[in-house]
Amino acid sequence: MRSWGLVLLCVAVLGGSSRVLADDAGFFKQRVQPLLERRCYECHSHRAKELQGGLTLDSRSGWVKGGDVGPAVVPGKPDESLLIKAVRHTNKDLLMPPNEKLPDDEIAVLVDWVRRGAVDPRESPDTERGGGSWAEKLTDRRRYWSWQPVKKQSVPQPTTAESASPIDRFLLARMASAGLEPSKDADRWSLARRLSFVLTGLPPEPSDLEAFVADDSPDAFEKLVDRTLASPQFGEHWARHWMDLVRYSDTHGSEHDPLIPHAWRYRDYLVRAFNADLPYDRFVREHLMGDMLPPRWNPTLGINESPIGTGWFRFVEFYPTPIDVKNEEIVVIDAQIDSFSKTFQGLTIACARCHDHKFDAISAHDFAALYGIFASTRTTMLRVNDPIAQHAFDQQLVELKRPIRRTLAELWREQLTHWPTAILAARDRVNEPDPPKPTDKDKPAPPMPPPFEPGTRSAEAEAFRWLTALKVAKGKPAEPLSVLARLAVGHVSNVPQTSDAIDSKLWTELANERKAFDDRRSTGASRFRWFAEFTDTDTSSLLTKSSDWFTSDNLEKTSLPGEFAVSPSGSVLTAMLPRSRHSYSISNKHGGTLRSPNFALDM
Repeated sequence: MRSWGLVLLCVAVLGGSSRVLADDAGFFKQRVQPLLERRCYECHSHRAKELQGGLTLDSRSGWVKGGDVGPAVVPGKPDESLLIKAVRHTNKDLLMPPNEKLPDDEIAVLVDWVRRGAVDPRESPDTERGGGSWAEKLTDRRRYWSWQPVKKQSVPQPTTAESASPIDRFLLARMASAGLEPSKDADRWSLARRLSFVLTGLPPEPSDLEAFVADDSPDAFEKLVDRTLASPQFGEHWARHWMDLVRYSDTHGSEHDPLIPHAWRYRDYLVRAFNADLPYDRFVREHLMGDMLPPRWNPTLGINESPIGTGWFRFVEFYPTPIDVKNEEIVVIDAQIDSFSKTFQGLTIACARCHDHKFDAISAHDFAALYGIFASTRTTMLRVNDPIAQHAFDQQLVELKRPIRRTLAELWREQLTHWPTAILAARDRVNEPDPPKPTDKDKPAPPMPPPFEPGTRSAEAEAFRWLTALKVAKGKPAEPLSVLARLAVGHVSNVPQTSDAIDSKLWTELANERKAFDDRRSTGASRFRWFAEFTDTDTSSLLTKSSDWFTSDNLEKTSLPGEFAVSPSGSVLTAMLPRSRHSYSISNKHGGTLRSPNFALDM
């Protein structure tokens, strides 16, 4: 029995020693080694450019051997260890670091390590990345307290009548363990003032302050809190804190400092989110993928709030005309990742751009993977209006355009009879130089054309319009009015304006010019290719197909030639539209996006 008892006693002692040793080794890896790497390795390691004092601290053998003045550490005796004397700056001839003394908490870590026996599991120095393989580092760093998932804690039992809140109970329990007592309750005037400044950033309204002071009910403070939280200023105040995190700005910040379109919509989105007490998990999801979530409709504004949350991606420095497009993309995504990691993770992961992180459990591979996610994201304008409400009157608008189309056709047919007269009136003025433009207020402005009222047939006004159109078309074979302009004035060198000359030489020269123009286009087509076109014709020679483009729903169809857009005020028409894709053919309130597929720039 005695023998077995002795054996059990030895096992117990050895087991206890092993646990102590393991704890000390963990203490070294988690607290001491990172401190040595950060503060000492630059001058006292095998990776130092120039070793100082002959001392290395990147292995146990290094500090055991010591440097020029002997061993650096005496295990268990911090007061006799040169390392501790050096960091304490008690000897003016032995100051480490030489420029600035370590903080007291870091010195305490080294003293504690030496006092506990200076356990150091490093058998040899690692000249790469500060010791140990990355897999080992990753395993160790994932044990850091900051990387552990939050665990549900049991709420301490209340000790006083004032400790009804779970938060208060935790605070009171921790204070009691430290021998501290809470301060006395503030007076009501101070309490209301503090509450208002914390929640709204503003002093309390005098009427609210007086009402709270006069309210003797037990829940008076709770009611004041509820009223303050319901204030619109609550969302405005706390949205500003979040805007600082995501680097909110109304401009891009480059030398041209262009405006960020609709930045204010994101600002107002934040205010509404805080005032609506939007759950934080939904809030974060809307920031990361709001355009892919089920809509969160705002019935008052008739908009989908979710996509607006992604607006923070644009709060980075953009250059409108970058010289190096790829470098611009890298800079933008790098800034987005930096903002993302600091805002949503509380981490600075920029170190992992080029190498594994020096302190946190983040590898360069992790950064590259995150970069790939951000690089695959396409920036675009999103429509947040309720599509049902926005398109509720589309069919009615289409029907209303039919009589406008018929009226325009009838008007154009009537005007055909006046065109010859108007063209002849304009022909003699095509070659006239434009009137000089005034350069200052003392010079008279050029004469304006006579007004053209709807329903009238002012010959002079029509002639002026033809004159403008013919001047634009003159000398441009691709313009439909080019031939008409030439025929109207006989604008050919050395060709008299006779019917015979026009019938022969003018047509010959026009044909030659058109052939030369077509030859130039053919030569250009053999050297270059059209990137895209949206007329739904032959696309075999295009670099991209229209079906490869990313389009919003109101840009999926190609309109017929002759489509037109109606102006909501002023002139009847905004534009006559060629065969293509147009978002505003029904209403100018219908926005749209058209984004190209990825393509390579051959520079």
